[in-house]
This record gives sequence, C-alpha cells and structure tokens, in this order.
Amino acid sequence: MPRRPRTPLRITAYAALPVAVAALFGAARYVSGDGAPSAAPAPHPVTTASAVPTAPTAPAVPGRADSPQPHPTSAAAAPAVTPPAPTARTPASRDPAPLAPARLPDAARSAWTSMGPSHTRTAGPSVAVDECASVRGAATWQQQGYVSTYDTPAVQDTFAFATEAGAKAAWTRLVAGLDGCRATSRALQSRNGLPQDATVTRTAATADGAAYARTWTAVPGMSAPGRQTDHVYAVREGAVLSVLQVTEISGTTAPGTAYSPGQDAAELAVLAGRG
Repeated sequence: MPRRPRTPLRITAYAALPVAVAALFGAARYVSGDGAPSAAPAPHPVTTASAVPTAPTAPAVPGRADSPQPHPTSAAAAPAVTPPAPTARTPASRDPAPLAPARLPDAARSAWTSMGPSHTRTAGPSVAVDECASVRGAATWQQQGYVSTYDTPAVQDTFAFATEAGAKAAWTRLVAGLDGCRATSRALQSRNGLPQDATVTRTAATADGAAYARTWTAVPGMSAPGRQTDHVYAVREGAVLSVLQVTEISGTTAPGTAYSPGQDAAELAVLAGRG
C-alpha cells in the first residue's frame, strides 16, 4: 500500500503513547507503591512534538563497571582490584540495543521507523507502562519510540535491575496486572462514561514471556481516544525486563489488512533476543 500522507493522527499518536513513550517528550509519569500518580522528575525540554532529546549521560549505578570509584590514599591501603567483565544482559553493562524497526510486529505492512535515538534514565520507584500494569524497582529505564506508515505508535521499554531476583519479582507483578487488564479497563471506561467493551486476550506465552491484545474504546490520556487494539509483549531475560507495545487504531489500515497476532510467539522470541 502506498504511504499515506502525514495527518494530525501522528500528533494524536504521540500523545497517545503509553506513559513511557510520553517520557520521550518530557512527560514521564511515575506511580507510587499504591499505583497513585506522583510527581515526575524535571522533563527534558524539546522543541517540537516529534523531537526526541539526546540521551543524557546515565548516572552511576551501583555495580556498573563505569561507576566512579574511590581514590585510594596509598597502594597499601587500597590495592588495585580488576572488576569482573560485565555480561551482555546485566545492569553492569550497557542496556541492550532496542529492536530495529524491521523487527517489530507487522513490519512489512507498517513500515516502522524510529522516532529518534533511544533514551536511558534512572527508572524511579515505579513506571506505569499502561493503564493496567507497572514496572517497579528497576535501576535504569531505556526507551525507544517508533511510528508506522499509518502514523500509529509503538514503544519498547527496557528495564535493567540490580539483581535477577528483582527482575523476576517485577515480571510477576507486571503479568498479574496484564492478566487483570479487562476488569481494570472496564472500570476505567465506566468512570469515564464510555461503553464497557474492553476485551483482553493472552495471545502467546513462554516461560518468561507473554503477549496480550486489548481491544477497547480507549479512555484518552495514556491511550489515544477511540476504538483501538493495543498489542503488548513482555519478556524477562536475566536481570532485564523488556516491554514492547504496538497500538493499532481503528480506521488507519485498509479493510482486510488488520494486524493478526498469529506471530506473537515469534515476536516474544525476537524481544528476548533469541528470534
């Protein structure tokens, strides 16, 4: 299908990205332990809706090979110690590279492109990934936004933890929130006077991965208003938890070409770095 001309939907899509995507434009929201919104750090200024700030130098994280080390007063007092080499998927290394646009779901038809470079920051106590689930206790949070030829959004959030046990605990809470997303979404619709039509299906699962599709008349805020299907992929690998979200807005694709979740198991393997 020929590329559609850019329309105001792109701006809507940017505003509609989950809370993590909003952080690309300086609007990150954090939640406290009980899920209530709390004050966010000072935003990074941008000049346009599509601008993405240059990733700042990440603060020192305990255990990172590049963290500042104390200066010894003498060789005898503090003998030199060679730190162990970091592995590919631990907080001691750089965050894993985000997916190339061609590795996203439905890439051939959607023709995804990156919205600037990825951005890494400290994660804060808890980060809401959508209306139903959040990630808690991460040390760093890397984010990459994408836009399709239909001006619909996608985002990959990568959370690095100090320990594998911390990542496992966050994964358990995240999946519990996604499993309960139908009830959460319908309650949100009810409070906002919208039809309670949300449906949520787990479309694929692995030992440490799960994919979901939520179709609903969305409550504007974290999501774009109107009818849409949100595809969510979550994978834990060691001390790293990755969440990929793709939003399919009704009316933005040609009839008969709607996204099919038949390849969601393969997408989980891609997100885990094994596909």
